[in-house]
Amino acid sequence: MKRDDILVIKCPCCNTNIRVDLETSKIIHVSQAKTKLSMEEMVKGVKDGKAKVMNRFEEEKEKLKGRKDALDKLFKESVKRVTEGESSA
Repeated sequence: MKRDDILVIKCPCCNTNIRVDLETSKIIHVSQAKTKLSMEEMVKGVKDGKAKVMNRFEEEKEKLKGRKDALDKLFKESVKRVTEGESSA
């Protein structure tokens, strides 16, 4: 197998190298990049991710609360219009 017969693909997410034989279209070799993060850095990353998720959750919760209040107001106005229309008829 010549060097030209091999395709090397590098994953942008995990930096894994995948070697594919172009003639057979089969994976020949997979080599994963070693992580260079310490345990503390990994824990910090998880905590940061959790904080981002919680912030996003609170933002969405506030949006829904505002939407609920607007719909409640609209509903009350509609009920008021209907009852006023029945009393004048």
